[in-house]
Amino acid sequence: NLLVEINTKLVNISKTRKINNYKKYDVNNIININNKYAAYFLGYLWADGNLNKVNAHLTSINLIKEDADFLYSILTLISSGWTIGNEIKKYWKNGVGEIKQAKNQRTIRSYSQELYNFLIENDYNNKSHINFNKIWNKIPDNFKNYFILGLYDGDGHFNYQQKNEKYHCGEFVISGSYNYDWLTLENFYKNKNIEYSIYRLEVKLGRVSKIVVRKKKSLNILFDNLYCDEFHGLNRKYIKYLKYAENF
Repeated sequence: NLLVEINTKLVNISKTRKINNYKKYDVNNIININNKYAAYFLGYLWADGNLNKVNAHLTSINLIKEDADFLYSILTLISSGWTIGNEIKKYWKNGVGEIKQAKNQRTIRSYSQELYNFLIENDYNNKSHINFNKIWNKIPDNFKNYFILGLYDGDGHFNYQQKNEKYHCGEFVISGSYNYDWLTLENFYKNKNIEYSIYRLEVKLGRVSKIVVRKKKSLNILFDNLYCDEFHGLNRKYIKYLKYAENF
Protein backbone atom coordinates (compact mmCIF):
# COMPACT_ATOMS: atom_id res chain seq x y z
CA ASN A 1 0.00 0.00 0.00
CA LEU A 2 2.79 2.35 0.86
CA LEU A 3 4.42 1.66 -2.54
CA VAL A 4 1.11 2.36 -4.30
CA GLU A 5 0.73 5.64 -2.43
CA ILE A 6 4.29 6.71 -3.32
CA ASN A 7 3.76 5.84 -7.00
CA THR A 8 0.46 7.73 -7.02
CA LYS A 9 2.15 10.81 -5.52
CA LEU A 10 4.93 10.64 -8.11
CA VAL A 11 2.38 10.46 -10.94
CA ASN A 12 0.45 13.41 -9.50
CA ILE A 13 3.64 15.44 -9.10
CA SER A 14 4.58 14.66 -12.72
CA LYS A 15 1.15 15.74 -13.96
CA THR A 16 1.32 18.94 -11.91
CA ARG A 17 4.73 19.79 -13.34
CA LYS A 18 3.49 19.24 -16.89
CA ILE A 19 0.52 21.55 -16.28
CA ASN A 20 2.74 24.18 -14.65
CA ASN A 21 5.28 24.00 -17.47
CA TYR A 22 2.51 24.21 -20.07
CA LYS A 23 1.08 27.36 -18.49
CA LYS A 24 4.45 28.77 -17.46
CA TYR A 25 4.32 31.73 -19.84
CA ASP A 26 1.49 34.11 -20.65
CA VAL A 27 0.84 33.76 -24.39
CA ASN A 28 -2.92 34.34 -24.25
CA ASN A 29 -2.82 37.47 -26.41
CA ILE A 30 -1.14 35.51 -29.20
CA ILE A 31 -3.25 32.36 -28.93
CA ASN A 32 -6.50 34.33 -28.74
CA ILE A 33 -5.23 36.87 -31.32
CA ASN A 34 -6.45 39.69 -29.10
CA ASN A 35 -4.70 42.56 -30.88
CA LYS A 36 -3.02 43.63 -34.11
CA TYR A 37 0.46 42.91 -32.78
CA ALA A 38 -0.42 39.25 -32.20
CA ALA A 39 -1.80 39.00 -35.75
CA TYR A 40 1.33 40.69 -37.12
CA PHE A 41 3.60 38.30 -35.21
CA LEU A 42 1.68 35.25 -36.45
CA GLY A 43 2.14 36.48 -40.03
CA TYR A 44 5.83 37.12 -39.45
CA LEU A 45 6.24 33.70 -37.86
CA TRP A 46 4.48 32.04 -40.80
CA ALA A 47 7.03 33.64 -43.10
CA ASP A 48 10.20 33.23 -41.10
CA GLY A 49 9.68 31.15 -37.95
CA ASN A 50 10.90 27.71 -36.87
CA LEU A 51 9.52 24.97 -34.64
CA ASN A 52 11.91 22.49 -33.06
CA LYS A 53 10.67 19.49 -31.07
CA VAL A 54 13.93 17.51 -30.89
CA ASN A 55 15.11 18.71 -27.47
CA ALA A 56 12.27 21.03 -26.42
CA HIS A 57 9.09 22.56 -27.73
CA LEU A 58 11.00 25.53 -29.07
CA THR A 59 9.59 28.36 -31.18
CA SER A 60 12.29 30.55 -32.71
CA ILE A 61 12.88 33.17 -35.35
CA ASN A 62 16.27 34.30 -36.65
CA LEU A 63 16.51 37.87 -37.98
CA ILE A 64 18.99 40.59 -38.73
CA LYS A 65 19.77 42.49 -35.53
CA GLU A 66 17.61 45.57 -36.16
CA ASP A 67 14.56 43.49 -37.14
CA ALA A 68 15.02 41.15 -34.18
CA ASP A 69 15.22 44.08 -31.74
CA PHE A 70 12.00 45.51 -33.18
CA LEU A 71 10.06 42.23 -33.08
CA TYR A 72 11.31 41.41 -29.59
CA SER A 73 10.05 44.77 -28.30
CA ILE A 74 6.58 43.93 -29.60
CA LEU A 75 6.54 40.40 -28.23
CA THR A 76 7.52 41.48 -24.73
CA LEU A 77 4.54 43.85 -24.71
CA ILE A 78 1.95 41.19 -25.56
CA SER A 79 3.34 37.98 -24.01
CA SER A 80 6.02 36.61 -21.70
CA GLY A 81 8.84 34.08 -21.75
CA TRP A 82 10.77 35.38 -24.75
CA THR A 83 14.56 35.49 -24.87
CA ILE A 84 16.79 37.13 -27.46
CA GLY A 85 20.29 35.89 -28.22
CA ASN A 86 23.50 37.78 -28.69
CA GLU A 87 24.55 39.06 -32.10
CA ILE A 88 25.75 36.38 -34.50
CA LYS A 89 28.12 37.10 -37.35
CA LYS A 90 26.97 35.67 -40.69
CA TYR A 91 28.94 35.12 -43.88
CA TRP A 92 28.04 34.21 -47.44
CA LYS A 93 29.87 33.30 -50.64
CA ASN A 94 29.29 35.29 -53.83
CA GLY A 95 29.27 33.99 -57.40
CA VAL A 96 33.05 34.08 -57.73
CA GLY A 97 33.70 32.35 -54.42
CA GLU A 98 34.53 35.42 -52.32
CA ILE A 99 33.49 35.30 -48.64
CA LYS A 100 31.35 38.28 -47.67
CA GLN A 101 30.02 39.29 -44.27
CA ALA A 102 26.26 39.70 -43.98
CA LYS A 103 24.44 41.80 -41.41
CA ASN A 104 24.67 40.51 -37.85
CA GLN A 105 21.72 38.46 -36.68
CA ARG A 106 19.91 37.63 -33.44
CA THR A 107 17.56 34.78 -32.55
CA ILE A 108 14.32 35.19 -30.60
CA ARG A 109 13.14 32.09 -28.70
CA SER A 110 10.21 30.85 -26.66
CA TYR A 111 9.95 27.53 -24.82
CA SER A 112 6.21 27.90 -24.20
CA GLN A 113 4.59 24.50 -24.76
CA GLU A 114 1.21 26.19 -25.00
CA LEU A 115 2.37 28.42 -27.86
CA TYR A 116 4.19 25.56 -29.56
CA ASN A 117 1.10 23.31 -29.50
CA PHE A 118 -1.09 26.15 -30.77
CA LEU A 119 1.24 26.65 -33.72
CA ILE A 120 1.34 22.93 -34.48
CA GLU A 121 -2.47 22.83 -34.44
CA ASN A 122 -2.49 25.62 -37.03
CA ASP A 123 -0.04 24.03 -39.49
CA TYR A 124 3.06 26.08 -38.68
CA ASN A 125 5.12 22.90 -38.89
CA ASN A 126 4.01 22.47 -42.53
CA LYS A 127 3.95 26.12 -43.56
CA SER A 128 6.39 25.65 -46.45
CA HIS A 129 3.94 23.38 -48.23
CA ILE A 130 0.38 24.47 -47.43
CA ASN A 131 -1.46 27.78 -47.19
CA PHE A 132 -2.24 29.62 -43.96
CA ASN A 133 -6.00 29.11 -44.15
CA LYS A 134 -6.33 27.44 -40.74
CA ILE A 135 -4.78 30.29 -38.74
CA TRP A 136 -6.34 32.85 -41.11
CA ASN A 137 -9.85 31.72 -40.19
CA LYS A 138 -9.08 32.36 -36.51
CA ILE A 139 -7.92 35.94 -37.04
CA PRO A 140 -10.61 38.61 -36.55
CA ASP A 141 -11.38 40.41 -39.81
CA ASN A 142 -10.11 43.75 -38.49
CA PHE A 143 -6.69 42.19 -37.79
CA LYS A 144 -6.20 40.20 -41.01
CA ASN A 145 -4.30 43.03 -42.74
CA TYR A 146 -1.71 42.95 -39.91
CA PHE A 147 -1.12 39.25 -40.55
CA ILE A 148 -0.38 40.11 -44.19
CA LEU A 149 1.93 42.93 -43.04
CA GLY A 150 3.83 40.44 -40.89
CA LEU A 151 3.99 38.00 -43.80
CA TYR A 152 5.41 40.77 -46.00
CA ASP A 153 7.94 41.94 -43.41
CA GLY A 154 9.12 38.36 -42.92
CA ASP A 155 9.20 37.01 -46.45
CA GLY A 156 8.33 39.77 -48.92
CA HIS A 157 9.96 42.64 -50.72
CA PHE A 158 8.98 45.76 -52.63
CA ASN A 159 11.07 46.82 -55.61
CA TYR A 160 10.82 49.78 -57.93
CA GLN A 161 12.82 51.58 -60.59
CA GLN A 162 13.64 55.25 -60.83
CA LYS A 163 13.36 57.04 -64.15
CA ASN A 164 13.34 60.78 -64.85
CA GLU A 165 13.55 61.43 -61.10
CA LYS A 166 10.33 59.47 -60.47
CA TYR A 167 9.74 56.04 -58.95
CA HIS A 168 7.56 53.66 -60.90
CA CYS A 169 7.33 50.02 -62.00
CA GLY A 170 6.57 49.04 -58.40
CA GLU A 171 6.57 45.32 -57.62
CA PHE A 172 5.26 43.89 -54.34
CA VAL A 173 6.40 40.28 -53.99
CA ILE A 174 5.86 37.49 -51.48
CA SER A 175 7.78 34.27 -52.15
CA GLY A 176 7.21 30.63 -51.29
CA SER A 177 8.09 27.09 -52.29
CA TYR A 178 7.56 26.03 -55.90
CA ASN A 179 4.21 24.30 -55.31
CA TYR A 180 3.00 26.65 -52.59
CA ASP A 181 -0.78 27.08 -52.38
CA TRP A 182 -1.50 30.83 -52.60
CA LEU A 183 -5.29 30.46 -52.44
CA THR A 184 -5.83 32.23 -49.10
CA LEU A 185 -3.74 35.23 -50.12
CA GLU A 186 -5.38 35.23 -53.55
CA ASN A 187 -8.80 35.48 -51.90
CA PHE A 188 -7.59 38.40 -49.76
CA TYR A 189 -6.39 40.20 -52.90
CA LYS A 190 -9.60 39.46 -54.80
CA ASN A 191 -11.77 40.75 -51.94
CA LYS A 192 -9.80 44.01 -52.00
CA ASN A 193 -9.85 44.30 -55.82
CA ILE A 194 -6.07 43.91 -55.97
CA GLU A 195 -4.75 42.54 -59.24
CA TYR A 196 -1.90 40.04 -58.97
CA SER A 197 0.10 37.41 -60.85
CA ILE A 198 1.64 34.10 -59.73
CA TYR A 199 4.94 32.77 -61.10
CA ARG A 200 6.65 29.43 -60.58
CA LEU A 201 10.32 29.66 -61.44
CA GLU A 202 13.50 27.62 -61.67
CA VAL A 203 16.28 29.83 -60.27
CA LYS A 204 19.93 29.33 -59.40
CA LEU A 205 19.19 28.62 -55.75
CA GLY A 206 16.26 26.28 -56.45
CA ARG A 207 12.59 26.25 -57.42
CA VAL A 208 10.34 29.02 -56.09
CA SER A 209 6.94 30.59 -56.57
CA LYS A 210 6.00 34.24 -56.25
CA ILE A 211 2.76 36.16 -55.96
CA VAL A 212 3.28 39.65 -57.38
CA VAL A 213 1.29 42.92 -57.36
CA ARG A 214 2.41 45.54 -59.90
CA LYS A 215 -0.29 47.95 -61.05
CA LYS A 216 -0.32 51.34 -59.32
CA LYS A 217 -4.00 51.16 -58.43
CA SER A 218 -3.59 47.74 -56.86
CA LEU A 219 -0.43 48.83 -55.02
CA ASN A 220 -2.29 51.82 -53.61
CA ILE A 221 -5.10 49.60 -52.32
CA LEU A 222 -2.65 47.07 -50.90
CA PHE A 223 -0.49 49.58 -49.04
CA ASP A 224 -3.55 51.46 -47.77
CA ASN A 225 -4.57 48.18 -46.13
CA LEU A 226 -1.12 47.37 -44.77
CA TYR A 227 -0.32 50.87 -43.48
CA CYS A 228 -3.75 51.81 -42.21
CA ASP A 229 -2.71 53.36 -38.87
CA GLU A 230 0.36 54.35 -36.86
CA PHE A 231 1.75 50.80 -36.79
CA HIS A 232 3.93 50.22 -39.86
CA GLY A 233 5.88 47.09 -38.98
CA LEU A 234 9.52 47.22 -40.06
CA ASN A 235 10.45 50.87 -40.49
CA ARG A 236 12.99 50.21 -43.27
CA LYS A 237 10.28 48.68 -45.47
CA TYR A 238 7.81 51.44 -44.66
CA ILE A 239 10.36 54.13 -45.58
CA LYS A 240 11.07 52.38 -48.86
CA TYR A 241 7.36 52.46 -49.67
CA LEU A 242 7.10 56.15 -48.75
CA LYS A 243 9.89 57.05 -51.19
CA TYR A 244 7.93 55.32 -53.93
CA ALA A 245 4.52 56.72 -52.90
CA GLU A 246 5.76 60.33 -52.74
CA ASN A 247 7.19 60.25 -56.25
CA PHE A 248 5.00 58.19 -58.57
